[in-house]
Amino acid sequence: MLRLLLPVSAFLGLHVIAALGLPLPLWGADVLAFYPRWVVIPFAIAAGMLQLPAAADKGMGLLTRITPHLARLPAQSLLLAFAGLTLFVALSSAAHLLGDGSMLLNELPHNLRLDNFRVDRAPLLFWLLRELYSVVQPFGLTAEATFRLYSYASGFAYLLLVFPVSRAAGKELGGGALVAVFLLPPACLQLFCGYIETYPLLATGLLLYLWCGLLVLRGSLSPAWSAGLLGVLLACHFMFVTLVPSLVYLVWRRRQNSGSLLALALTPTLFAAILQLLEVSPPQLRHGAT
Repeated sequence: MLRLLLPVSAFLGLHVIAALGLPLPLWGADVLAFYPRWVVIPFAIAAGMLQLPAAADKGMGLLTRITPHLARLPAQSLLLAFAGLTLFVALSSAAHLLGDGSMLLNELPHNLRLDNFRVDRAPLLFWLLRELYSVVQPFGLTAEATFRLYSYASGFAYLLLVFPVSRAAGKELGGGALVAVFLLPPACLQLFCGYIETYPLLATGLLLYLWCGLLVLRGSLSPAWSAGLLGVLLACHFMFVTLVPSLVYLVWRRRQNSGSLLALALTPTLFAAILQLLEVSPPQLRHGAT
């Protein structure tokens, strides 16, 4: 657990410092600065207490004693997921159109009528949003409501993934509770508060890839699962090419298993297949940047 204290302290401390009004132009780290002091102060106190392993352990023990049923995983996960989803909606960002939000809102209805719709470097995400809008539009939902629904759903999925990932990582890093604290308030939290962008699902996909990687390292999962997931993530956004070295490492760690090396071919194959199914053309990929 002590090995995680330094990065967790820096991560949580950065949010607190930014909330105090210090000029930190770090996108995502200044989320608390937009909330009232009654939100910032409890966060700062909880963040400080979590730096003391004994306090963190006592806090988790007290929670378990007060509500014994929370010790059961399904009940705990459902309750925390519900509380997290409520906070995501209740504390939604007032500036959810920052960045390309206005442009995306104007383009989404237009893209619905085009065959060669905008895809930038995120073809699968643009296609997903386009299809989602086509489904909800007949029910009276606007383009803005579509983006916000996508944002909330991505945040809820992220929240559900935090629990198995923190358990898997906690066995090696000294405690699932501390890992969960690090994962629950990510720098991308505002993406899950109705933010109008294509990015929210990327954080969820990255967390899923991390979970798969941990299971592969333990021998509980074949590297082919990580390779296939990375192929899908690449179609979601080309920036995930930066994860290719991690896939090579996973395959190398499981090299004694037959078929592990073949898993490397699954990523580009699945990526190319998705682009082919979406009928994405090179000019579409060169248009703009996301």
